[in-house]
Amino acid sequence: MSGPLSVPLPPSLRRRLERYAKQHQLKLATSVRTLVEQRLTEIEQGVSSDEEWQARQVLEALERIDREGPDDVSWEEMMAGLDAVIERVNRRKASARARRR
Repeated sequence: MSGPLSVPLPPSLRRRLERYAKQHQLKLATSVRTLVEQRLTEIEQGVSSDEEWQARQVLEALERIDREGPDDVSWEEMMAGLDAVIERVNRRKASARARRR
């Protein structure tokens, strides 16, 4: 099924889309199609940008440890840092869910 799709948008979301379209020199409809396609692909692949960022951070840390050796960090400090990261990711996900509503 193809053809036009009418979706009412809150003014703030429409402004964000218009800004995105202008920055990328696209028409508004093209921007919407592009963003929907990108997000659906992420969902279908099960990979979010947060997860990609986390994976890159882990790889960079492992490469640094391989080059320079491990830092002197206690288990407690490491777990506290991990807990802080998990909490930050959970807040971002909750915020993203709230914005989609």
